[in-house]
Amino acid sequence: MRRLIALVSLLVAVDLTLWSAIVPLIPHYRAELGLTKVESGWLVAAFSLSVVVVAIPVGHLADRIGARRVVAAGGAAMAAATLGLGFAGSFWLLLAARAVQGVGDAAVWGAGVAWVAARAPADRRGQAVSYSNAAAVAGVIAGPFVGGIATSTFGIEATFSVVAAISLALAAWALFEPDAQADPGRHVHVRAAIAAAFSESLILASVVMILAVAVIGGALQVLVPLHLSSEGIERAGIGAVYSVGAMLGAVAILLSGRAGDRFGRIPLAAGACIALAVLSGLLALPLGVALIIAVVIAVGPVQSILYAVGYPLSADGADRAHLGHGIAIGIVNLTWGVGAVLGPIAGPGVAQALGDRASYLLLAMLAALAAVAIALPARRTGPSQLRGPGAAPAAPCADRRTGSPP
Repeated sequence: MRRLIALVSLLVAVDLTLWSAIVPLIPHYRAELGLTKVESGWLVAAFSLSVVVVAIPVGHLADRIGARRVVAAGGAAMAAATLGLGFAGSFWLLLAARAVQGVGDAAVWGAGVAWVAARAPADRRGQAVSYSNAAAVAGVIAGPFVGGIATSTFGIEATFSVVAAISLALAAWALFEPDAQADPGRHVHVRAAIAAAFSESLILASVVMILAVAVIGGALQVLVPLHLSSEGIERAGIGAVYSVGAMLGAVAILLSGRAGDRFGRIPLAAGACIALAVLSGLLALPLGVALIIAVVIAVGPVQSILYAVGYPLSADGADRAHLGHGIAIGIVNLTWGVGAVLGPIAGPGVAQALGDRASYLLLAMLAALAAVAIALPARRTGPSQLRGPGAAPAAPCADRRTGSPP
């Protein structure tokens, strides 16, 4: 189990490194290719759009044929796309490379986390998955350094070539790990599985929190770097700001993963949504650069709590609904992809039409609504549904196809 956690954690770290490396490069690409704010947003969103398209098929495939082959294929796709990013000379080629990266992400992240969740004991699932989430934060930390400092020092082509080689090596490692597939009793057609998932309150709660954090994080990922750049901060400085916030996020993930197992995931998520609403609202105020940096750094750990809670919560819901973990986490990945597409496009779009302040206020309202949507249904559930699965036994779940207990 430790080797599997290490493998998936490394793959996720590389995946998120590639995802976030684009942030300090946005001003560079905008200057080189003459992009507008909205076009810059599309460059960020192309990755997530691919996740939207393939997340559920990838999760279903992992349940059917095993996570091992899906994860290995995802690592190979990441390697190919990274080479494309390193050597692409036009906006459209960059856009295509980002889209292929998104396909790799859906396989590595979705099937990889499902692989860990399926093999981990239910009462330690949050802790096991938290290592993958912490690795994701490590990737978010490394990404701005890779996209900012490393590309400035060694060049974009050389930097991305090295990362591509690492991705390919990890893909090969995945082929030698013991596989995990859903029990035959959990094999459900995709439509039936989606219907069953959205009737399960724990999966719905995970969908709400992941959608909110993806939209808000995606919008800030475009708006804040451009704002800081306009204030004279170079891309290495922008990368450093995001990396500090991500370092704090890694600590928050490890702590909240264990706290969710012990005390409950939903209260943590509702509190994090409230904090995110406050921080987004602060960005709408006329703050100086130092205060903006402080708020951006604080956003990092708050967002990390929602990711640390959301994925294991969906696996808890899959157990209660008698579904495969791959399809449940695929639905959450789809939700993340939708939010990560909408955020980088809608946030800058509102800012371009009405100003940055209006965009920040709308993000704050979204976070507040998410807190209400998560907390109110939780008050109507029993205490065992608010705690981690190991805190109290869950009620037996009927098989969605037969109506009988599993």
